[in-house]
Amino acid sequence: MRLVLAFLLTLSFAFLHAQLEWVANHPGTITYTLDLSNVQQHELRITVEFPAVKPGVFTVKMPQSSPGRYAVHNFAKNVYNLAAFDSEGSVLDLSQEDLTEWAITGHNGFVRLEYTLFANGGDGTYSGIDDRKLHLNMPASFLYGEQLNDRPVMLEIEAGQRTEWTVATQLVDLGQRRFAAPNYYYFFDSPTIVGDIMRDNFRVENPDGKQQIIEVAMMHEGTQQEFDDYLAWTEDIVLAQQKVYGELPTFDYGKYTFLCSYNPWIGGDGMEHRNSTICSAPAGLEKFADRLIGTVSHEFFHCWNVER
Repeated sequence: MRLVLAFLLTLSFAFLHAQLEWVANHPGTITYTLDLSNVQQHELRITVEFPAVKPGVFTVKMPQSSPGRYAVHNFAKNVYNLAAFDSEGSVLDLSQEDLTEWAITGHNGFVRLEYTLFANGGDGTYSGIDDRKLHLNMPASFLYGEQLNDRPVMLEIEAGQRTEWTVATQLVDLGQRRFAAPNYYYFFDSPTIVGDIMRDNFRVENPDGKQQIIEVAMMHEGTQQEFDDYLAWTEDIVLAQQKVYGELPTFDYGKYTFLCSYNPWIGGDGMEHRNSTICSAPAGLEKFADRLIGTVSHEFFHCWNVER
C-alpha cells in the first residue's frame, strides 16, 4: 500500500510540475535573470525581460510592502544603474517619475530592463547578498511591470556562476536553475535562498491518504547531526499541528518548505508564506535550537491562520 501511495504521489507531483512547464515557452512570460558576479560587494545585477508590452508608456515599479509584513518600506532605495532596451538592443528613454516608479518610452513591444540591487542584510522583509548566500525577499528585490500582474514569471540564475550553490524556494523548479510562478502574486510571495544549503524532507499523510512533502532547507554553521535532530523536531511539530486540525492544508504543489538561515550574517525573523516560511536568526543550533524551534512552530501555524 505504501508503494502505491508513493507512486501516486510521484504522479501527482509530476502533473503539478507539468502545469507550470508552459511558463518557459509562454509568449507573455516575464523572465528575471540574476548575475552573481559581484555578490561579494552585496550587489546583484538583475535583467528582466517584458514581452508583449502594450504601445505607449510602459511603467515599472518597485513594491513598497511585503506579504506578511504590510507596512510601507522603501525598497527602491536599494535599486540603481537602471537601463532599458528594446528587442534590437537599442537604448530606450527611461525617466524616474517618483521614488518607486520609472517610465519607459519608445519601445517596440518588448522591454529589457537592467538594474543593480544592493542588499546587505536579510530577514523576513529585506534581502541579503554576499559571497556566502542570496537571501531574497522578492518584493525587496524585483521591479515589476504595471498591469502585468497575471503574467507567468520565471526566475533564472545564470549558469557558470556559483555552480556549487543550490536553491530553495516554493517556486516550481523547472530544472537548469530555472524557477516558475503562475503570476506576480505567487512570485512575490516566494522567498528564495541560494547558497550552501543543507536539506532533507519527510512525507506526511492526511486521513484521506493524500501525501505531501515537508522540506527543511537550511543554511547554518553547524553539523549534519544538529540538522538531522532539528529535522526530526520539525517533523514532530508538523505532526502535532496536523493532529490539532485533523489534516494538513493542501499545498499548491504538494510541498511545504521551511527556509532556515541560522548564521552570523542574517537578521532574526520569521515570516509566513503560502507554501513556505523564512525562519532566520544570528544564532546556531548548538546552543539555541530549543529557542529557534518555537519560530518554526509559530510560522507553520500560519498555514491555517492568515494564509488559508
